[in-house]
Amino acid sequence: VDYIGEKRWMKAVCLPRALAAQAMLRRRGVPCRMCLGVAHADQRLAAHAWIELGQEIIVGGAEAARFTRLVEFGGERR
Repeated sequence: VDYIGEKRWMKAVCLPRALAAQAMLRRRGVPCRMCLGVAHADQRLAAHAWIELGQEIIVGGAEAARFTRLVEFGGERR
């Protein structure tokens, strides 16, 4: 998902990537969590979506560390 999402012709941002990854994983019976978070960036509010599989961030991980988790969807509770 990240590889294709980074292509110039795709221009996919984090939410479409996370939604696509979650749909593909759930279709295969893999429990994962889609997480949404926020952070301050240059006097503005920024948002980010990422996918967690167990304790590992598998989509959107490079950015996720600076965001405060607001909500998560799917998977098992921690």
